[in-house]
Amino acid sequence: NPTYATPGSGSTGFSLRQTVLGFDARGPRLFGATSLADVRADFFANGAQPSYAAAGLLRLRTAHATLRWQNTEAFVEQDRSLISPNTPSSLLAVSQPELSWSGNLWTWNPQIGISHQLNMTPSSRLKFQAGLIDTADPYLPAAPPTTSTISRAERSRWPGPEARIAAGWGDPELGPEFGISGYFSPHETAAQARFNAWAGAIDLRFPVTTHFAFTANAYRGAGLGGLGGGGYVDYVYLYAGTREIAHALDDVGGWAQLKSKLGERLEFNEGYGMDNPFVGQIRASMQIPEYATYFGLARNRTLFSNVIYSPSSYLLFSLEYRHLWSNFATGPTNTSDVIGVGAGYRF
Repeated sequence: NPTYATPGSGSTGFSLRQTVLGFDARGPRLFGATSLADVRADFFANGAQPSYAAAGLLRLRTAHATLRWQNTEAFVEQDRSLISPNTPSSLLAVSQPELSWSGNLWTWNPQIGISHQLNMTPSSRLKFQAGLIDTADPYLPAAPPTTSTISRAERSRWPGPEARIAAGWGDPELGPEFGISGYFSPHETAAQARFNAWAGAIDLRFPVTTHFAFTANAYRGAGLGGLGGGGYVDYVYLYAGTREIAHALDDVGGWAQLKSKLGERLEFNEGYGMDNPFVGQIRASMQIPEYATYFGLARNRTLFSNVIYSPSSYLLFSLEYRHLWSNFATGPTNTSDVIGVGAGYRF
């Protein structure tokens, strides 16, 4: 499940490690609320990249514990950030979701928060969400491994607040919805240099007709490596003379997908995403030759198209094509074509 392109020849592989296992539980009523919980795990982790690597070990993907009243929920979870509620559709992109590191802020991080829905009319609503998130450090597979077990967000001793307001109509899962959101998280490096990660984002879900639906997320921020952006990088060092200053790497990106459904069994998905760190800051961080090391991406773009066929409620088959354009700090644009065939059994 490659997410960026590198020079060199390609490969062909076959795997069963996409299997996702989990359980759902419903507990007793507490404080007048229904208690719910779920957990999902797969086989795509290792010690160096616990959140998005592929090494054949059991990995916790997502987990939720919720107290649900009629219009309010209190939750603790490991999941994608509140500022990135939508996800592209794919049967093959399992270890990392479709368009990861190409505009999809997907990483699963621990969070605690509350959500409240205000019903304006029988078919329209406003949703308010707020929480605290502990973002992990990003890690580019080509970079030297880190031995630290304390993330830069944890070292700052301040959790990251996040919030979202959304307006929706019709079906809560399929109807139109538009949201705006924000995120802020202090960070501190092992050398005690501090910087702040932040983001403003918008999201949209819009069913065009009964057969077509448009979905999109977009963001502008800085220090977004821990959320799945920034070309795998949170910050760079800028220089005042020879003095190093930690600076959160500015970033802009997003993605869009068009889904078309032909009945209940067949769907087509086409999408495009881009993550674009500010190249001027990357170049400024490399001005002093002896410190001129940047392992991240300068820009990453992905185009994908897939078809998913479900002959029954249990069986799934998919054919997917993906094209990657990846830029590093120096050198030409690297491109790669990815063709995948997938089959699944839902139980």
